[in-house]
Amino acid sequence: MSKGKLGMSGIEALQATPDLACIVDRSGRLLWWNGRFETVTGYEADTLADGDVFDLVTPDDETVVRTAIDRIDEESPGRTVAIDVLTKDGDRRPYEFSGRPIETARGSGIICIGRELTGRDKREIEIRRQRDELETLNRISETVYEVIHAVIEAADRDELEAAVCEGLVSSDLYQSVWIGRNEPNSEIEPTTGVGPSDDFLSRVESINELDWERPAQRALRTGMTQTVREIPDSELPEEIKDITDDFEIRSAICVPVRYNETPLGVLVVYSTRSRAFNERERAAFERLGEIIGFGIHVIRTQRVVLAETATELTLRTEKLETLLGELSLEATGECTYEWSQSTGVGTYRHLITVRGLEPDRVLEIARSRPDVEEISHVSGDGEEGIYEFVLTNPLIEQFFDAGAVLASITAQDGVATFVVESPGDADTRTFVEMAQSRYDATLVSKHDLDRPVRTAGEFWKTVSDRLTERQRTALRHAHLRGYFSWPRDATAEEIASSMGISSPTFHYHIRNAQRALVEAYFDNLED
Repeated sequence: MSKGKLGMSGIEALQATPDLACIVDRSGRLLWWNGRFETVTGYEADTLADGDVFDLVTPDDETVVRTAIDRIDEESPGRTVAIDVLTKDGDRRPYEFSGRPIETARGSGIICIGRELTGRDKREIEIRRQRDELETLNRISETVYEVIHAVIEAADRDELEAAVCEGLVSSDLYQSVWIGRNEPNSEIEPTTGVGPSDDFLSRVESINELDWERPAQRALRTGMTQTVREIPDSELPEEIKDITDDFEIRSAICVPVRYNETPLGVLVVYSTRSRAFNERERAAFERLGEIIGFGIHVIRTQRVVLAETATELTLRTEKLETLLGELSLEATGECTYEWSQSTGVGTYRHLITVRGLEPDRVLEIARSRPDVEEISHVSGDGEEGIYEFVLTNPLIEQFFDAGAVLASITAQDGVATFVVESPGDADTRTFVEMAQSRYDATLVSKHDLDRPVRTAGEFWKTVSDRLTERQRTALRHAHLRGYFSWPRDATAEEIASSMGISSPTFHYHIRNAQRALVEAYFDNLED
């Protein structure tokens, strides 16, 4: 009999079973037991923890149990032994035990499940059902664990997604799997998948032609897992039932793939089991979705940020589809992109600086554009103002998904200039074609960049060089005297007095020092 691994879902199933359940090592020592085990034997947890299973059986049955343990690897899964369990009160209660070898954190062990020999026929049906459920949960845990390992080993997103699909289908628990990436429109098309036939993915894509919100779309939109069980009896459209019937699909789960709150795609898994994807199985898949999302984020970040060499592309466009380009037509100064963050499917929140244009006019121009969902004036005035806005389907997202970062955007007199950085081994034609297709941009220049590794010592030297001696002294006094604690251990006036300077002078030095530290931090992030 092959060994398995028992995950948290399996432990929960054992805890919930009305039968005796325990895990022992190869010497018979108790490693774990369920609540029913304590109830039947009458022993408390501390007593059971110090003993073994031989303390709970008669001398005659001890030989039977030892033999069963010794032969567990050779026996068929259906093999059982009938013994009397000795309770704390001295009673004998007849039970029939089955066992299965597993690997535990403490080494090789055995799962034991015992059913009381009363109402035999009914109990045999129930124990068989429970045993099958436990076996399925154990196999699900093993499958998900193997897929997680493949996610960790993947070199890029395509390889990661392919490994997930192939790993799940390799188990006969799941019949077909596909993954779709988030798009700003409502359609979801598989980017990779494994199915029972060559036309499987094309049949999945054909669902987009129907006028309904499919579960995969709902999962991506809401960030909540969607399950459909017993599909033939469900409320799905008949066209969908026809497709699932052709492939003998009986249940499905759609799991959002996310990193933090950023949707990255959706994992869709189909099974021929009508009652698949119960609560425990669903929880395992939700965890898998989180790990896939984290893996995608790590791959993208490592590829873009950690490359030792990079290629810098400068692209230019006069097409007014860019917000900065349109603003720069009326602004008397330069308009620049400062920072951005993903906020959801196909949308990003940006900070920009506009010089030489009144705030009311900036807001008016932005609000007239269909791609701007939100716009607000953060600070500044007509001479130089900072604005925050949410933009749908931004070019920055396309670059990042393809493995590049948008380093800067500047615009003046209606001409916008993009600077894009990609890993040195990337095909830069992809990024040029993106900008050409979106904004009719032209390539102005292309340069190779070196990105030498910057040590922590070099970073801190840079920080130290930005501080004057007076600023460093003010920081040291403020830190040691608890000025940054909450509540403060010392006021600015008290610290200034100890330094022999006025309170306004202390405030001047401490604020300049804080500004220097913050600037050094963000400059390091950009580097």
